[in-house]
Amino acid sequence: MSKVRTNTFSETVVARSRSQLKVQRCLVLTILGLALAATSSFPVRAAEQATADPRDDLLLLLYQAWTNVMAKVANKPTAEQLAAMKSAHQNTESASSLATMSAESYGCALWLDVARSTNNPSNVVVTLHNTIPGTNYQVLSKTNLADANWTTETNVTGAGGQDWTAVIIPKLGRSEVFFIAQEPRSYVLETNFSGLEFSFEPFINPPDTMGAVGPDHFVELINGSIAVFDKTTGAKIEEADSRDFFTVGSHPTGVRMVDPRILYDHEAQQWVACAIDALGTRDVILAVTTNHSPLGLLTNWSKHVLSVHRTGFNSDFTTLGLDANGLYVTTLHRQLGGTPTNQGHTIVAIKKPDIFPGDLITNHFQIDTGINDLKVWTVQPAVNFDSIPTNAYAWLVAKGPPQLGSNYQGGAVLFRRLQWSNTTARLVDTDWQSTLIAPPANYRDYYDADGTNILFRPFIGWLPAPQAGGATRIELGDVGSRLMHAVVRDGFLYTCHHVGLSGTNGTYSGNESGTNADRSAVQWLKFRVEAESLNYYKHGRVFDSASTNQAYYYFPSIAVNCAADMLLGFSGSSATNYIGAYYAWRASGGGSVEQPTLIKAGEGHFEESRFGDYSATVLDPEDQITFWTVQE
Repeated sequence: MSKVRTNTFSETVVARSRSQLKVQRCLVLTILGLALAATSSFPVRAAEQATADPRDDLLLLLYQAWTNVMAKVANKPTAEQLAAMKSAHQNTESASSLATMSAESYGCALWLDVARSTNNPSNVVVTLHNTIPGTNYQVLSKTNLADANWTTETNVTGAGGQDWTAVIIPKLGRSEVFFIAQEPRSYVLETNFSGLEFSFEPFINPPDTMGAVGPDHFVELINGSIAVFDKTTGAKIEEADSRDFFTVGSHPTGVRMVDPRILYDHEAQQWVACAIDALGTRDVILAVTTNHSPLGLLTNWSKHVLSVHRTGFNSDFTTLGLDANGLYVTTLHRQLGGTPTNQGHTIVAIKKPDIFPGDLITNHFQIDTGINDLKVWTVQPAVNFDSIPTNAYAWLVAKGPPQLGSNYQGGAVLFRRLQWSNTTARLVDTDWQSTLIAPPANYRDYYDADGTNILFRPFIGWLPAPQAGGATRIELGDVGSRLMHAVVRDGFLYTCHHVGLSGTNGTYSGNESGTNADRSAVQWLKFRVEAESLNYYKHGRVFDSASTNQAYYYFPSIAVNCAADMLLGFSGSSATNYIGAYYAWRASGGGSVEQPTLIKAGEGHFEESRFGDYSATVLDPEDQITFWTVQE
């Protein structure tokens, strides 16, 4: 059985240390459901809403009429074979699913093809691809898609030594049939080991927990420190002060590097990190490895200063994304002194692969600097796993301002596009663009922790999360409901943030004051990447439906693996529970997110109201299945 691990750092509040835990993906024998027992100490519920569009990201539907000429697909379908399938299966659920896929996008996902049996014309051969030896799969069928239920055809065990498994199915007089194969999955905790310790010091609270995983190592990067761990044993191999790590020439000039980000570039097989010289030049320093290893923190990384500072303004909340063509760094600018006013963003596009041998080619863009410009608090460039051409769009997303008044709604997801031509990048969109959404879906029925004005930093007191052991609450309004991460996989963009709700039904009813908001939830969203836009596809919320002593969930991050399973990592607390680390997952077949699983319970009262501001959930490049998540 193939193992998939989800390794999670969690800060134990009293000791201020982090624990790393593995999560193993098990292919369980449950036929019609995904088995996962929640270990949370309070009642939880996952909710999901979708459009009426019958399309879903089912990976396994493929229709063939018995009377058609059926050609066996030898391996993954070619573009021509996919086109033929789509043409043959118009107006079926499978056609809609296939329409979202390309010949290269199957990854490790299970898929099937159908062929006439050459030995017996009364039989058909259904072949499951990407099977795992010894794993049980189920093949089901319908003779009409309007039928309510699927009929079990057979159970089949994945064959050894190959990625496909064939099964003979009798026609039994049926003129046509629809097939689906099921591979239920589950994610469960396995082991843990200790990570970085964190002590509260001026200018580095909160720790801004970040991390990335490569073939052999996990690298944790927080305000003040960076460390490399052996991901198999959990041994800490190397550690450095982040100021020493980011040193290049006379930089940094400040006493601390803050707001760090780190990624492992799966395509280039290189590591990328950045942080702000916040009390010095207020520029960003970018670090990339000179080879495939993160070891040699002070010698094996090349460092580059990205000039993002603006006179009279602070640099804040750096984000980092990438695709096959470039790296993308964004920085928020806030007024120095007085009320922290939103003064727009700097976007830096860095050309790949030139950056890795040391050739820094950058394009800088200033956006949202005018008083009348639409303001967002954070720009999230997507981490794109798809194969794309050299002139493909890089996607940047953000959450816009809430709609105030009697028809109050939380902010909408907006997008901008960036495009390369050789070594020159351009912003395709001069203004923020609205994602397309079809009724009756409504992901905006939430309380926006940004408060009432996108121009000024949210006020303390909006959406405070309780915790056990004292009166100090976590001020979620300090960060607001900005998007926390974005990833593109198989033609879809996923993102997430924390939002406010009222009552037990998973929505918010009230106005911009937020007085009705009595819990926070993790909201995830999925958009279809179209030629010129992002179209809403689906969203869901992880929230506590208890009527009393309800939990608050916050500071999420998101990752999607090659089977299109999604995993969220986040923190949570209630009036009777210390702040703990959690994860929740959703299988690619389109069901709801499973109940949150407690990774590490808190061990004491957190004395600071500032918490976060980041978390990270990332994908292991070794198998494209394993998730690792880092939570404070």
